[in-house]
Amino acid sequence: ITGYPDGYFRPYNNVTRVEAVTMLIRVMGLEERAKEKENAYVDYNTPPDLTWGRGYIIMGVERGMLDKHSLDRFLVSQPATRLEVAALLYHALDLEAGGGSLTFDDAGQIPADYRECVAAMVKNNIMEGLPGNVFGPNDNINRAQMAVLLTRLMDKGFADPYPNRRYNGTLASIDPSGLFLA
Repeated sequence: ITGYPDGYFRPYNNVTRVEAVTMLIRVMGLEERAKEKENAYVDYNTPPDLTWGRGYIIMGVERGMLDKHSLDRFLVSQPATRLEVAALLYHALDLEAGGGSLTFDDAGQIPADYRECVAAMVKNNIMEGLPGNVFGPNDNINRAQMAVLLTRLMDKGFADPYPNRRYNGTLASIDPSGLFLA
């Protein structure tokens, strides 16, 4: 997740739909491919109010996150809901159906077509409920929540934005001069 041009992160700002797709494409290590597709020809219409992120939307279609036949109804500047992000991830990661019943107190608010998406997110510990044992399917997702979600994707091995560039280990010491790490 990048900050704003003025240097602020603004963790409680809502994430728009195009921002959600962009963040997910980035965490999957597909940012360069998305940038290459910014001006690519496609045989479908991209969202009408799209002012940036066309390549990310195209990658979203290619990854199965978005349906090219319904992009005319994908209002990119609208806040993304927790339900929408769960569905985007479910399709992007090509997860198996979650199975089982959802035990959230607001499970009845999750449309039947989306229950497997939410169940898969919960089963894989990618998304959790909110305080009060609710999922909050229609709640907007904010930048702080998205940052947690993206971190979980990387920690659990579902995504790697920089393949072959991540190192795991234990830091043994730090040179106080700041010149060397051991």
